[in-house]
Amino acid sequence: MKHASRLWKCFLMLTLILPLGVIHAGAPEIVVVEASPLMPTIISFEQPTVSVQVHAMPLGTVLTLQTANATAVAGLTGNNRLIGNPFHFWVEQAGARLPELDTKYTLSVMVPSAGVLPSALGLYYYHASEGVWQRVLTDFASDTHTLTGRFTHTGLFALLVDTTPPGRLTSIGVAVNGQNVTLSGMAEALATIQLFVGNQFLGDVQADLRGQYRMQRDFVPGQHVLRLRQLDQAGNVSEQSLALTVTTDWRVHIALVPGSTTATLNRTLLMLEVPPRIVQGRTVVPVRFVAEALGATVTWQEATQSVTVTYGATAVHLTIGSTIATVNGNRVSLDVAPFVERGRTLVPLRFLAETLGFEVLWHGLTNSIEVRK
Repeated sequence: MKHASRLWKCFLMLTLILPLGVIHAGAPEIVVVEASPLMPTIISFEQPTVSVQVHAMPLGTVLTLQTANATAVAGLTGNNRLIGNPFHFWVEQAGARLPELDTKYTLSVMVPSAGVLPSALGLYYYHASEGVWQRVLTDFASDTHTLTGRFTHTGLFALLVDTTPPGRLTSIGVAVNGQNVTLSGMAEALATIQLFVGNQFLGDVQADLRGQYRMQRDFVPGQHVLRLRQLDQAGNVSEQSLALTVTTDWRVHIALVPGSTTATLNRTLLMLEVPPRIVQGRTVVPVRFVAEALGATVTWQEATQSVTVTYGATAVHLTIGSTIATVNGNRVSLDVAPFVERGRTLVPLRFLAETLGFEVLWHGLTNSIEVRK
C-alpha cells in the first residue's frame, strides 16, 4: 500500500501543477476528470489502484473511472478467477460515450493480491456484444506488482487468473484442392491455433471474437497426421490430432529444388544435367527439360542465339542475354535474361510456366518449387 499511497500523492500533485481539469468528488468508487485539450491527462483511484493517462483531448471531454459490481462480473468470468475489483473506464464527449479512442492510452493497474502466478494473470477487457473477455495487459512488473500497457477501447475491465486449458476444437472442416488444404473450425475466442506435422511447425492463426479460425497450407501428396495445438490467451494449451490424405489429379506435376540435379515429373524421378538456380531472386531452369515436361515443343535458332517454346496457340520467343521476350509477337520484359550454362539454355521458370498457363508454387519450408496444371 506504500506504493499505492505514493502513486495517489503523485497524482494529487499533478492535479495541482498541471491543468488536468476538475476532479468532481463523489463516492469513493468513482473519479471524474475533465480532460485537458493541451496536454496529457491522468485519472486514478485506489480500489484497486488504477491509473490511466490519455493524450490531449478536445475541450469538454470527460474521463470516468468507476468500480464495477464484483458479484455481477464474477458471473461473466466462467472458470477464470477474479482478482480485486473490476472497473469501468469511460470517455465522454458531448454527452456520448466513446467505445474506442483514436490514439492508445496508457493503463496501469496494481495487482491487489500477492502470490498470484504472473503468467496466468492478465487484465481483460469485456466485449459486451460477444460476451468475450480479451486479455489486454500481460506485462507484469514484480517490483511494483503492476500490469502496464497501452489500449484503445473503453468499457469494463477486470483482473483475471486463467489456469484452465481450452476445450477441444470443434466443427473442424478440411477442404482439399490439389495439394492446398484449408482448415477451419471453432476454438476458444481469441485463441491461437498452431499447426504441426510431427515436430515441424507449419504456422498459426488466431481465432476471432466468435472463436472462428481458418488457415491454408500446402502439403505434398500422401498421408499426414496433423497436430492442432490450441493456446488460449493465458497460454494454457490443449492438443488434438487429425488424419489427412492429400492426393492430386494434376495432368502435369513437376517438383524442383534449386541446386539439385534431381526432379520429379508426375512422381517419376528424373536427372538434370544442369540444376535450377536462383539468379537475382528468380529461379532459372533448363528450358528444354521444363518445356518438354509441360508438353511444349522447343526450337533452337543458332544464328540468332534464341529459343522458341510453343504450347498450343502460345509461342514464346527468348534470346540469350536479352531481357526482352515476345509472347505471340508481343514484347515482354524479363527480370533475368536467358543464358547458356554447360550447353544448356536456362530461362526464368515462373515467366515461362505461367505464360503457358501453368501454376508455380514456392515452398519456403522445403526450399522447393512445384509447377502444375
